Amino acid sequence: MFRKQLDAHPCFNGVCRLLMGKVIHWPIQQSQDFNPGFVCKRLDLIFSIRHIYIHIANLLFVNLMEKQMLPLNERFVFDGQSVAWGAIGEGEPIVLVHGFPWSSQAWRAIAPWLAKTHKVYYFDMLGTGLSEKGPSQNVTESVQSNLLEALIAEWSLVRPQVIGHDFGGLAALRGHFVNGIEYGKLHLVNAVAVLPSGSPFYAHVANYEPAFAGLPDYAHEALFRAYIQAAAHHPLREDAVQIYFGPWSGELGKAAFYRQIAQADDGNIAEAQKLYGPTDFDVHITWGMRDTFIPPEQGRQLLKLLNAKSFTPIENAAHLVHEDEPAALLGSLLANV
Repeated sequence: MFRKQLDAHPCFNGVCRLLMGKVIHWPIQQSQDFNPGFVCKRLDLIFSIRHIYIHIANLLFVNLMEKQMLPLNERFVFDGQSVAWGAIGEGEPIVLVHGFPWSSQAWRAIAPWLAKTHKVYYFDMLGTGLSEKGPSQNVTESVQSNLLEALIAEWSLVRPQVIGHDFGGLAALRGHFVNGIEYGKLHLVNAVAVLPSGSPFYAHVANYEPAFAGLPDYAHEALFRAYIQAAAHHPLREDAVQIYFGPWSGELGKAAFYRQIAQADDGNIAEAQKLYGPTDFDVHITWGMRDTFIPPEQGRQLLKLLNAKSFTPIENAAHLVHEDEPAALLGSLLANV
């Protein structure tokens, strides 16, 4: 039982494989597995080693995230609007889809590892990151899934693997069940996917969008910081806060932030949810179990609705898994790509 639990740990069995160049070989031989006293004596050692490697892995990821930004050197014109995108690596394609209020930089510590064996595509959704923002934009969930479909066609990809977080997960789900995109595999991370969705804050912004867009800069930044910290289990590093806040700063960014919230429409979730069912490609779900935005129960519900092949819980992460436990997130993905 203990061996199975440890084998299932996404960081220890995934990231440690990268760090050591091989799969971990346990110090318990088959003939000893049935000796409870022996197992108990070894447990402290095993868990100590596990925590050491998790700590080392997370330190490496923090260092990577502080120094490296994903390049977005390409532009795609979608409905007359500019969308920023980039790609790294060579091999079979993987498409990364971020959520809100993040950008493609949420994948900055994940994409380089995936790019060791795959060509990894990423982009900033319309109205986010470095993509175009404007007062008359339609940035609803249906538009973002249409954008995903258009990009996959532009890149001439056939059944790519897609990894979606938050509203990026919804874009990926709509991409298949509504738009008809065929995937090689689908990986969902704390995805917006089932009802109920939203929060009193979302409803309040929808009712008073002009008032929020007119907030003084200091008040807007304070609200943004509070919002994204609520999405994390651990205190966010200042460099991460600045990466995420930058595109939402200034008058253009501030208005775009509240526009995204005000245009969120549960009908786009409902449209997709009624179509959910088993797929002809594998679906894997990873969930930060301390998520207060989208509770783990919804992840379990999604597991059943899609007949997903796996559900990997990450215990010490909330909604923003990329920042809380990047090594564990990568381990979960590497186990299934």
